Amino acid sequence: MEILPLQSPISNLQSLLITMKFSVIIPAYQPDMVAAPIQSVLRQTMPNWELLLVGQGELGSNRAKAVRVVAEELGADNQRLRYLHIDKPGQTAAINAGIRQAQGELIAILGDDCTAPPDWLATLAETFRRLPSVGVVGGAVHKPAKLRRGKAICSNIVPAEAVYDPTVQTKAPAGWDWLVINMAMRREVVAQVGLFDEHLGPGTGFSAAGDTDYKLRLEANGVVMATTPHAVVYHTHGYRYGWQAALEFSRKNAQGNGALAAKLTLMGDPRGQEWAKENRRMRWLKWKRPFRPHRLLFDIRRWLDFQHAYHRCLQAFKVSDGVLEPC
Repeated sequence: MEILPLQSPISNLQSLLITMKFSVIIPAYQPDMVAAPIQSVLRQTMPNWELLLVGQGELGSNRAKAVRVVAEELGADNQRLRYLHIDKPGQTAAINAGIRQAQGELIAILGDDCTAPPDWLATLAETFRRLPSVGVVGGAVHKPAKLRRGKAICSNIVPAEAVYDPTVQTKAPAGWDWLVINMAMRREVVAQVGLFDEHLGPGTGFSAAGDTDYKLRLEANGVVMATTPHAVVYHTHGYRYGWQAALEFSRKNAQGNGALAAKLTLMGDPRGQEWAKENRRMRWLKWKRPFRPHRLLFDIRRWLDFQHAYHRCLQAFKVSDGVLEPC
């Protein structure tokens, strides 16, 4: 992994009465979008942070070069921005590379197609301060206005103000959930739970479910997790337009969920087989009630995507230390 510090003086930002240092990680793959999230971190009202921008894939590729150019241009006036590069593709691998280099006691993750308002880190820090037993905080992801008509899909979530303690609660409270593109955790949580599974999530062989897998591992380790609608990021470039893009998004989700179900099965967790059966049942009901024959082919295709990933994962992988490894 190549680590490239960007030399510059630190900007004088208005200091807040918050001593916790954040390491913000942006797993960067889209050079035409990544400037916006970087600029949004540079505008944070909380001054005690560092930003790790992690490029992925072949170092000499045009995409990797473009991401690095953006980092160098925007980091010219702020030495707290560091650019890292890993040869391995995938969002979770990039996040892990950032975590390994992070120096802060709090680690925050921001999607490379998202932007954060100036109070984002301050709101996360206040939540950790107010809830000292909490190890993870997830925030809201708001979708922007559509730029054009027609079919479009964008990941978003507005969670409840909720705390989930898996050691005393049998299930998460209503409205509790988060996405990896807007979450933060204490450093000691990583030491307890481990890094993200690099075979799950965008850019991997199973292109979804990386954050769902990590939630399950946090839950299994008894980590207290909170959500708040006040720690907001905007999914500025999150829309995928057109039916083809929507179908591809759905396909990747089905594959990621199938692999996660297989991972649970490999671990001896009965939820794996239960999820596989439930996926088939729900696909049947979605087009049958009410009767929607036009959805039949779509739902059959998604069920097959799920099943293919499920069986491929069962045959080609094992689980070691909580993560998938090829057999």
